Amino acid sequence: MRIIIKRTAVTITFAALLFLNIQQIHAQTKQYEDLLGTWNLTVIIEGFEEYSTYSFEIKNDTLTGIWNGDYGPLPIRNVSFVQDTLRGDIVIEMQGQVINIIGIVSNGVMEGRGLSQMNELFPFTARKQKKEF
Repeated sequence: MRIIIKRTAVTITFAALLFLNIQQIHAQTKQYEDLLGTWNLTVIIEGFEEYSTYSFEIKNDTLTGIWNGDYGPLPIRNVSFVQDTLRGDIVIEMQGQVINIIGIVSNGVMEGRGLSQMNELFPFTARKQKKEF
């Protein structure tokens, strides 16, 4: 009888922990829902339009981002998304340069700017790619 009760207690505990973990993942995904996915990015550099993408996902309970542009895919570091505002840093290793980005997300559109360490301002607009099923 004791063995059955212990197994039942272990099973219930495991199920409760699994449920809580699923709830946490769901809540986290909901929090970042407007940001997660791939964005088509248009950046104005010295009067010319440059095209690239941002991609955001949750990995190991952490919001992560990738900028895929002229320098290949680069991680966006220190990514945060609070009240529709994205913040992060793109590090271009070969130039030793950090570009701080900030963008406001609304209805699948992100308006923002990048600011380099040399105080160069890069305004951008991004549109979220629609999910294909």
